[in-house]
Amino acid sequence: FPVTIFRSISVSGCGQGGSENVGDRLVEPVKLTPNLQRVLCYEPASGQNKFFNVERITEVKITTKKFKYEGLHKYTQPDVFGFSDNGKTFMVDFNMSLRACLLMKEEYPMSATYIKPTKTGGFRFHATVFDLRPAVRFVMGLLSEVEVLGGDEFRSALLWYRDWETDRKSTRLNSSHRL
Repeated sequence: FPVTIFRSISVSGCGQGGSENVGDRLVEPVKLTPNLQRVLCYEPASGQNKFFNVERITEVKITTKKFKYEGLHKYTQPDVFGFSDNGKTFMVDFNMSLRACLLMKEEYPMSATYIKPTKTGGFRFHATVFDLRPAVRFVMGLLSEVEVLGGDEFRSALLWYRDWETDRKSTRLNSSHRL
């Protein structure tokens, strides 16, 4: 759905995924996704087109500023996790249980078209994505119900995350025993 108000807006309460920073952002709205869950905006501060989760936005203020960067507005279809094209793509491929499949479809509704039943009674997710973080978090949370099949960068990201989690837990344990 294209935006018909050609004014900058200030959105409050929305942080970027994976960030604890929440604040106001001055953006130029471009388009709502077909499922109305995200709005694509051009953010002059970063010089990027970004998707914002509508559910996380707590307030919208229409400013008096007319669009200045309309020529930089670019709509690209978000990936199954809601991320926009940043010039990089990653292949993600894994088998999963019925439980994992249902959780995936619930958490990421756009993933449904990339999930196919397997001959063994499970389900296979195979997609190209713009950001690995959601896929890594999903798989790490359901390790016993997922079998990673492919994507070299995906595998590397999973190993990095596993090592980071191990180090983080170890540091937390060591610091909690200092009395």
